[in-house]
Amino acid sequence: MIENRTDEHAERIEQLLRDVHYQLIRLSRHELRDEGITPPRFHALYFVVRHGPVDMGTMHTQMHLSKSSLTSLVDGLVDDGLLRRERSPADRRRVVLNPTEAGVELLERLRLRRCRHLHGALDRLEARSAQCVADSLHLIVEELRKRTETEVP
Repeated sequence: MIENRTDEHAERIEQLLRDVHYQLIRLSRHELRDEGITPPRFHALYFVVRHGPVDMGTMHTQMHLSKSSLTSLVDGLVDDGLLRRERSPADRRRVVLNPTEAGVELLERLRLRRCRHLHGALDRLEARSAQCVADSLHLIVEELRKRTETEVP
């Protein structure tokens, strides 16, 4: 019986997380447009800022994009001065991507705007409840990260 409740919770939480993500994207679209960046370019920039320096092979594998789509996204971000290609100091044959200062600043502006949207939604919760949600999500992310490291090639 406990397993059925866990399954129900997992399904409900998965749907709610997807809904939160979708609503944040809807609220952020005009902000992305104002900054001249598409959602896919935003995600690629975010990935490099969060995981950089990173090579194209790693991005291709982790972001589940075709190599041609990824190349197009990265070329646009490089052309706009948001990313830069550099030789890896460890292996001069390897090219890695790093964010530029402009790329980091753009991502931070967009992050702060998304946080304002979340802040408005969280205003309805008591501080203790909001902390509980944050702590619970952190634990879920950590557990999923562990599973990814052991189960995903």
